[in-house]
Formats: sequence, C-alpha cells, structure tokens
Amino acid sequence: MSDLRQAEYPVLPFIVSRWSRRAMLPEPVANDELMSLFEAARWAPSSYNCQPWRFIFAHRGSPQWDTMFGLLDELNRQWCINAGVLMILVSRTRYEYNGKQDRSCALNAGAAWENLALQGTSMGLAVRGMQDFDYERARTEFGIPSLYDVQMMIAVGRPGNRESLPERLQGRETPTQRKPVSEIAFENGLPEDYDSAGSMAD
Repeated sequence: MSDLRQAEYPVLPFIVSRWSRRAMLPEPVANDELMSLFEAARWAPSSYNCQPWRFIFAHRGSPQWDTMFGLLDELNRQWCINAGVLMILVSRTRYEYNGKQDRSCALNAGAAWENLALQGTSMGLAVRGMQDFDYERARTEFGIPSLYDVQMMIAVGRPGNRESLPERLQGRETPTQRKPVSEIAFENGLPEDYDSAGSMAD
C-alpha cells in the first residue's frame, strides 16, 4: 500500500490503507465478525448523541440477501454476487428526544459507516459502499418508515483476486488517490477563485 498511497502529513496508518475492494470470495462472513463491524459503528460521534444510524443486513444464502441483491444496478451486481453480507444504511431524520429535524443525520450515519469500514479493513475483510441501487424499492421491500432516509448500501466479504472480476472492472481494482490537503482545507474561507464545482478555477 505504501507504494500506491502516501500521506502528506502523519496519520494513523490504517486510515490510508482502507480502500473499497470489489473482488470478494463467495464465502460467508461469520455473525461474530459482523457484530464487530456494528460495534465499531456504534461508537461513532453524533449530534446530541442521538445515534441516528440503522443498519439492515442480510447474510449470503438468505432470501433477504437475494432481495437486497435485486436492488442493485447491473454494474454492482457483477461483483456483489460474491458478497458475504449486504446492508442498507438508513438514518433517522428527527431527534428522538424532541422530534425536531436532525440536519446532521446523514453526516452522523457517514461517521458510523466510516467506523464500520475501518473496522472491517482491520479484520482483513473487504468492505465497499454503494449508491447505485433502487432507493424506493429498498424502502418498500424492507419496510423503512418515512422518518428514515435511505443513505447507501454496503457489501462485506472476504477479499478475492481482481481476476475474478469482469474485465471492465479489473483495472479499477486498486486503491485510489486523493486530492491534496491544500485543495480541501482553507484557513479563513474559500479562495476568491474557487468555483461552484468545488475546485480552483483555471
């Protein structure tokens, strides 16, 4: 990994080593392993400690796994076919203690997702998030109330070889790079030549 990714400043090594694999072996993920991922998600920070995230999951070989798999678009199906577990992450949009809108619910759910992904990486699992699926069918098929926003789907499995992927995906099975810190962090405000697309204007 050190040959592919280099941190500009000192960070915990496991942060840089996490990446979203697609190649997985068609093997189960043990329930105890899965609970460790949810335990990590449980400790994510959240506004007023309301913990708005909820994970709906299904193990490989179950009817519910087949239903979740059917929500995916064609490209994601090509590699998710080997996932040991599929999940849907949702977030509660109103605080439980006063019923008011939780404007940071998606952000909080994202923090839980990151904890889960880092924990999975530390355990040698492949963990990848997805947005290309049928959000409305997910709500209907799994009885998700309107109080919750559907955020993403997640695949978890045991890492496989890139050669097991369709040819069009094999070249993409590598850790990606990131924008430099100078393009994401600005003291005292965005630069005047920062355009609406979120980058420095040419």
